[in-house]
Amino acid sequence: MLQFPTLPGISWPVKRSPLWKTVVQTAISGRESLLGQWSVPRWAIEVPFEFLRAGQQYQEWQTLVGFYNQVKASPAQTFLFYDTYDGQAIDQDFGQGDGVTTTWQLTRALGGFVEPVVAPQGQPVITIGGVATTAFTLGSGGRVTFDVAPAAGTQLQWSGPYDWLCRFDKDQLDFENFMFNYWRCKSVTFTTVKP
Repeated sequence: MLQFPTLPGISWPVKRSPLWKTVVQTAISGRESLLGQWSVPRWAIEVPFEFLRAGQQYQEWQTLVGFYNQVKASPAQTFLFYDTYDGQAIDQDFGQGDGVTTTWQLTRALGGFVEPVVAPQGQPVITIGGVATTAFTLGSGGRVTFDVAPAAGTQLQWSGPYDWLCRFDKDQLDFENFMFNYWRCKSVTFTTVKP
């Protein structure tokens, strides 16, 4: 799967907003009933590039344009994005053994809210009761299957980097050539997707 390129020139603010889907039913009295339809949010992300150099030695503008076109030409049209501020788990709890369950979903917590990690990078470091293990298989969507079910009451933790599975919001990306061999893209917007 394609990885969103790491390029200099990112300007502030980089925006990241949680998106929820809630049905609001309003009675004739004006009282509202709320029904949340998602258990975890999707995230809207906006990354502005103040400059992208196009000279032969840098190729930053070409890299971003090429990446966008590759993703839009892909049947899946999804890509991986590494968020430098929310892309690393360190001793993150993801379950407690019960002696029966062998498959567990990797998760990450942010301010007390826990959501799944679906795109870990490489092989995570997994511990059972504080002891590192390699007796597991990492499956698609960030699911870990242990060779033997962790004993009841043992804490499951993981460490490692992870990406976000995303799609572009628009079928157009606007670039501005503001100086010879210098381009800017004021808004690259994309949204996380659920696998």
